[in-house]
Amino acid sequence: MWIFGKLCVILHLISKFTLIICINYHRIVIMTSKVFFCGAAMALAGMLASCIGSSSSSTYTTYDDVAITSFTLGKVKCVRTVTKSDGTDSTYTYTYSGSLFPVHIDQFRSLLYNEDSLSVGSDLSRVLVTIGTHNGGAVWFKNIDDDGYTYYSSTDSVDLSQERILRVYSTDGGHSRDYRVNLAVHKEYADSFTWDKQTVSIAARLASFKKMTPKALDGVVYLLASDDANTVMLRSADGKEWGDCQMNGVASLDADASLAVCDGSLWLLSGGILYTSGDGDAWTSVAENAELAQILGGCAYRNDEDELIVNELYALSKEGKIMRSVDDGATWAEDDMGDNNYYDNTSKLPTADVNFVVAESKLYSGVGSATIVGNIEYTGAEDDALATAVVWNKTVDAESPQGWFFTNTAWNNRKYILPRMEKLAATYYADGIVAIGGNPINNSAVAFSQLYYSPDHGATWHKQEGMGLPKGFAAKNVATVVGDGNGFIYIITDGDGNEGQVWKGRKNSETWTDYPKLYQ
Repeated sequence: MWIFGKLCVILHLISKFTLIICINYHRIVIMTSKVFFCGAAMALAGMLASCIGSSSSSTYTTYDDVAITSFTLGKVKCVRTVTKSDGTDSTYTYTYSGSLFPVHIDQFRSLLYNEDSLSVGSDLSRVLVTIGTHNGGAVWFKNIDDDGYTYYSSTDSVDLSQERILRVYSTDGGHSRDYRVNLAVHKEYADSFTWDKQTVSIAARLASFKKMTPKALDGVVYLLASDDANTVMLRSADGKEWGDCQMNGVASLDADASLAVCDGSLWLLSGGILYTSGDGDAWTSVAENAELAQILGGCAYRNDEDELIVNELYALSKEGKIMRSVDDGATWAEDDMGDNNYYDNTSKLPTADVNFVVAESKLYSGVGSATIVGNIEYTGAEDDALATAVVWNKTVDAESPQGWFFTNTAWNNRKYILPRMEKLAATYYADGIVAIGGNPINNSAVAFSQLYYSPDHGATWHKQEGMGLPKGFAAKNVATVVGDGNGFIYIITDGDGNEGQVWKGRKNSETWTDYPKLYQ
C-alpha cells in the first residue's frame, strides 16, 4: 500500500502540471512540459527502484504546508557607462555577487523584494537563484509569455528583469502558494548631481537685494531679503513661483532682522521682538528682548514614542554670547561654553555672516549636533584661525547636556579649510554642511567660485566631487544656499546685477525612498 501511495502522489502532481490543452480555432494542441515530464519520470523511476530495494518497513512522509524560506541571487552581470576626460562615453562589463543585496520575504503579502536596489546597469534577464522552501516544496515560475509554468532549478538561469510569479507546492501535491518576486534596480547613480535653473518672475527683485537669508520649513523655502530701502520675506514651494509673506502681527521688519527654524515653526527677531509663525503670514509675538542680536535656530528632537525631549532655541546676544532658551523663547540664558573661557576661545565667536546648522543623529533618538559657522573681524594676528571662517560645535543630548567647543579648522590643517569670505552662507545637505562665500579676506579664494562641503561638522572642508556650481551661474554681490529638507538644495543669487538667479540642485540618492514595509 505504501508503494501505491507514492505512485498516487506523483501521478497527482503529474496530472496538475503536464497536460495543457489549448484550443485554437479547429485544432487542439497538447503541450507537455519537457522539464517536468523528465523530472517526474526520473523521480518515478527512482522511487520505484527504492521501493524494490527497500524493506517493507520504509515510510514516505508528505506535508501539506508550504512557504518560501529563502531567496538568494547568484552572480549578476552589470554594464556601466562612464564619461572619459575627453567627454566621450565608454562602457564596461563586470559581475558582482547578488547575495550582497538580500532579498526579503514578506509572508503576509506573499512578496519577495530587495530593500537596497541593485546597482545601475544590472542585468537580471539571466541570473541564477537559490530558493529554499519549507519541507522541500517544489518551486515553479510562471512563464512571462503565457500562463504555463516552468520548474525551477538552481542550475538554470531565470529572467527577473520584471515582476515574476513564483508558485511553490507542498510535498503532498494538494496545496500551493503564489509569491510575487519584485527586484529593484537603480536607474541612476547615487552620487550624481544635477542643477536646474528656475525661471522666476522675481528675477529683477532678486538682483536688487543686498542681503538674503533663506530657511526651509516643510519643503517651502522662505527668503528674508533686504535692498537699499526695504526688508521683505518671500516664499516658494518649488523655486519657481515666489510670493510675499503677509507678516501679519509683525510690528516692523528691520534691515538687521534674522530668521530661523525650529520644531516646525519659523522664528523671527526684528526690532528687539521675537515672533513665531507656522506659515510666514500669521505671526505671534513671543517676547521682547533687547539683548538679542540674532536668532540662530534650534534643536527639537523626539524619542521613539514621538515625545518631545529636546526643544532648544539659540541666539547671539549683542555682547557676542551664545544664548539658549528652553521655553520657546520666553526666557534666555548664556549657554554652557565648556572649557573655552579657560582657553580664551570665546574671543573667536563669530560676529558676522553667522550660520546655524543642525543635524539629528540617525542612530540615537534625542541626540544631534549644532554647528555655528561664521566670521570674526580679522586683526592681522598670527593666529591662522582668524584668517579663516570660524566653526563652533555642540553635541545636543537630552540625557547628557554638553557645552560648546571651538573647532580650530586651521590648526595642522592647511589644505581643508573654509576661507574667510564676505557674506558667507551655509546649510545642511547630503549628510554634511555646504557653504558658499563672496569676496575673500586675507586669502586667495575667489568670490562665489565654488561650493565647500564638510562631512565632519566643519572640521574639514572640501570641494565636493560632482557638486560644483552650475554652468551659467552668476553672482555679483550676494549668493546664498539652503537645503529644503526634501532632498533638494537651492542657490539664490543676485545674478549679474540685473536678473537674479535661482538654481535647484539634487544629489540623486537624497531623493530616493525606501521600499515600503508592512510595518513602519
